[in-house]
Amino acid sequence: MLNPYRKLLQISEFAKRSLKTNLLIFIIITLSSGWLGVLADRILTEQPEGYSAGTGIWLALPLLCAIIFRIREKEWKSFGLALNIKLGWCGYIVAVLTYPAITIITVFLAVCFGYIDVSMISWTAVISAALASLAGNFIKNIFEEFAWRGYLTPRLLECSLSDWLIYGISGLVWGLWHTAYYMVFLGDEYFLTSSRLETLMFGCFVTVTGSILFVEIYRITKSVWPCVILHSVQNSISTAFIVTNASAQYEGGAQVVFDPVTGILSIIILVGVGLLIRKKRIALDNPSIQH
Repeated sequence: MLNPYRKLLQISEFAKRSLKTNLLIFIIITLSSGWLGVLADRILTEQPEGYSAGTGIWLALPLLCAIIFRIREKEWKSFGLALNIKLGWCGYIVAVLTYPAITIITVFLAVCFGYIDVSMISWTAVISAALASLAGNFIKNIFEEFAWRGYLTPRLLECSLSDWLIYGISGLVWGLWHTAYYMVFLGDEYFLTSSRLETLMFGCFVTVTGSILFVEIYRITKSVWPCVILHSVQNSISTAFIVTNASAQYEGGAQVVFDPVTGILSIIILVGVGLLIRKKRIALDNPSIQH
């Protein structure tokens, strides 16, 4: 007589292999999406000013791929569509306040050490620029976050990888997805102080370190929406400092340390917040274990 549990085990193993195959295909398509966009722009030479068809392909293809795989896998629970505000209110607060708090801390310390003169900065203009860009960034980051945190992260979790591998892989895929963006889509005016390759490499460092907080917020809230908020606030503050020329007010190489989004100090704080949430999440998952 055949053991029914053996058959179930075989089905389970097949499902796991299928999910891993889909995950690998998702990563390959994600890393290829920008270059498919570049190819599209080479073919479609007559395009209006602003975002090209190629950048649209680059932005939309990872999410489209994730949705197709979700349909095939018939599993949506871990996609993170639910708001889960009652369960994950703490994650929402962190998402809203982290980057404004980091901005205040880094600018304050830069002022204390004499690396920036805040009298040269119009904070009204900075706040206005951040708020003006928030809606656009929110829409853009729905595409990003439901790809990285809605599909990539939960599938990596199902592979039973260590937290550090999950942070590293998800952050590196997220960072390398920007390759075509930095190498082709962006104009030369964005690379006056560093090369395209240097910008890409540093960008990958930022996404890998930042993925700790993004992954942990997803895991503790079971929702992608606070990650969308966190990402949007991050982008809006970065945009505001660039368009108002506030970043140019840092003296010497102080921006490398004190930039509120990509500075070394902001990255250290961001990692610290991520690790604190990780500690809280582990304690909630294992209440008998003392940390």
